[in-house]
Amino acid sequence: MGGIFRFYGLSAGSLERAPPLDNFAHDYAMNLRGALKFLLITTLGLPVLQTLLVWVAGLLTSIGDETTANVVNQIGRGAGILWLVSITALVVVLAVRSLDDPPPAV
Repeated sequence: MGGIFRFYGLSAGSLERAPPLDNFAHDYAMNLRGALKFLLITTLGLPVLQTLLVWVAGLLTSIGDETTANVVNQIGRGAGILWLVSITALVVVLAVRSLDDPPPAV
C-alpha cells in the first residue's frame, strides 16, 4: 500500500487490527459528560437568544421594517424549536446517565 496510507503512517496490518476496548467505559462517560454540558448550555442559552430576537423584532416593527421583523420572528421561532429539542435531549441524556450510575450503598 502506498500513497495516502503511507502519508498517514498506516499499513495493511494496522488497517486490519481493531483498537483495544480497554478504555471504552471512560470514553463513553466523557462523551456523555460533554453532551450533558452542551445540552445544558443550549437549554439555558436559547431562551436568552429568543428574548433578544423578540426585542429586535419589536424594534424593527416600531421603525416600520415589517419584512425584517417577520424574518427575525421566524428565526426566533426556530430557536424555540431548538430549545424544545435540547430540553428533550437533556432529559434523555440525564436518564441514561442515571441508569449508568451505580445504586447508592445502603
